[in-house]
Amino acid sequence: MSWNPNQKRNWKFPVIIDNMMNLEMLLETHRWTGDSSFYKVAVNHANTTMKNQYRKDYSCSHVVDYDPVTGVMRKRDWNNGDNDPATAAWSRGQSWGLYGFAFMYKYTRKKNT
Repeated sequence: MSWNPNQKRNWKFPVIIDNMMNLEMLLETHRWTGDSSFYKVAVNHANTTMKNQYRKDYSCSHVVDYDPVTGVMRKRDWNNGDNDPATAAWSRGQSWGLYGFAFMYKYTRKKNT
């Protein structure tokens, strides 16, 4: 969860594309400590992000909200960028996602982690 739940936005478990920038830290921590839990969290986050945050045209929404009990995606939303959740784009968020996936490939050498 990136931010606290927000009743006004109807977010229960919001996750933002910005988190892709944190995967480098998790993978480097795995490398330094040998603790595979950091690797597993990074891979799981990248896979979940690709599945839920990206559209068929590979643009991404800024926010994805999940059900905190089931983990099922509730909706795509925005906080920065255009205000239409179906098409909202935010260039900085796109670049953070791209960086995160590029680093995932550099670290894992897997096209699909």
